[in-house]
Amino acid sequence: MAHGRHAVSRANCVATVRGSAGRDRRSKGPAQPSRDPVDAPVRRERRLQAPPERAACPFCGGAPQLAVLRADADANGGGRALVCATCSTTWLVGRIRCAHCGEEDEGRLGYFHTRDFDHLRVDACDTCRHYLKTVDLTRLGLAVPLVDEVASGALDIWAQERGYTKVTPNLIGL
Repeated sequence: MAHGRHAVSRANCVATVRGSAGRDRRSKGPAQPSRDPVDAPVRRERRLQAPPERAACPFCGGAPQLAVLRADADANGGGRALVCATCSTTWLVGRIRCAHCGEEDEGRLGYFHTRDFDHLRVDACDTCRHYLKTVDLTRLGLAVPLVDEVASGALDIWAQERGYTKVTPNLIGL
């Protein structure tokens, strides 16, 4: 411990840490890594909503990797959220909307489903010819969206054979 004017006792040191949820927490001693699940980089659950004209992450501007459907009664868009491919932030969007170009005409939007992946579907847009996979947690609540998105490469191949391009390729390039 240093002596003199600049000596500081650990017991008297108070650090203010701002969590990602925007609330201040006071702690005694040196700042410690957060144990708050809101601050965990893989599980960022932010209640952000992108502006209607953009299909980009409201936090970092990245493109979505996949969509998730939840039985969330108070959510806008019937519980549909997009997950950012860059920072894993989740934000709410309308259920009938292309994640790439913002198309909202139901006649130009479709989804494709197979019994092999009962909790997954391909959401496709005939306007921009892009698609995004959606994990339906109302069908399989224990699904891990990022893992299931990678494990369902057969759906990517199916969509690409029909002329659709994925909004953002996943870890294995599909």
